[in-house]
Amino acid sequence: MQTVEHYKRKIRNAKDLQSIVNTMKVLASVSIRQFEKASESLGEYYRTVEMGLQIVLGRTLLEEMPYVRSGKESSYIVIAVGSGQGLCGSFDERIMGFIEQQLHDENNSDSRFLVMGERLASQLEQRENVEKVFSLPGSVSGLNRFALQLLASVEELREKHEAGKVLIIHNKPVARGRYQPRLQYLLPLDRYWLNRLANKEWPTNNIPQFSMEPTELFSELVRQYLLVSLYRAMAESLAAEHTGRLNSMTVAEQKIEERLQELNKRYAGERHKAITEELLDIQSGYRAVAE
Repeated sequence: MQTVEHYKRKIRNAKDLQSIVNTMKVLASVSIRQFEKASESLGEYYRTVEMGLQIVLGRTLLEEMPYVRSGKESSYIVIAVGSGQGLCGSFDERIMGFIEQQLHDENNSDSRFLVMGERLASQLEQRENVEKVFSLPGSVSGLNRFALQLLASVEELREKHEAGKVLIIHNKPVARGRYQPRLQYLLPLDRYWLNRLANKEWPTNNIPQFSMEPTELFSELVRQYLLVSLYRAMAESLAAEHTGRLNSMTVAEQKIEERLQELNKRYAGERHKAITEELLDIQSGYRAVAE
């Protein structure tokens, strides 16, 4: 038979766990907004890079530019972004399923993976060629450093294996409390996008000039475009990860609340029973003395 003290201890432990879950919910909510703002803040910088590309393309033939022609058509570099920590539901499983579907649809024979997140990497290593595994930044301040590291690895693999395409797969928030996998092709550059930039009218009569070699300036601008794309993908993925964690903590909070209600009910029953037994003992003792 469980004692009153047993249930008091169970209730205390459940309340401690409830406090931890509440704290994790608050941290997840704050992190979601921070990473969303980091992603949104790139808009102006991205437009600046586009305007730079527009100026260069207006004076040079597209075919002469690097990053436009693909290498080996069957050779891919796939950047896969998983979770940095646990307690985020089926976050990594959804990315894994999406990767399997996309690679099957692409029917490519030579994929090399750069993976962010140990949990996703452990799943991919069983069936894919994982070249390098990265951790994920714990805060917005680390995004730029990790994006630079990732870009350096991409450029190294492209040069070494003459990869035809570079793509990134990650989860992205789509609505409050929801996220879904996304695929973005980074290289080769989209010709339609570049042609549209080349033919776009400059917004003022003061057209900027440049003294660098066009191909060199174009390469530097493309590196900035890639850096922005990687930064944004990580920010979106981390916002989605914390969304998954917030959802998991909400479910855990509900279960703890249900458990507390059950424990309080049992505690009240045991306490009532103990008080009743004590009163009966007092009554029996009184009768014994009276007799």
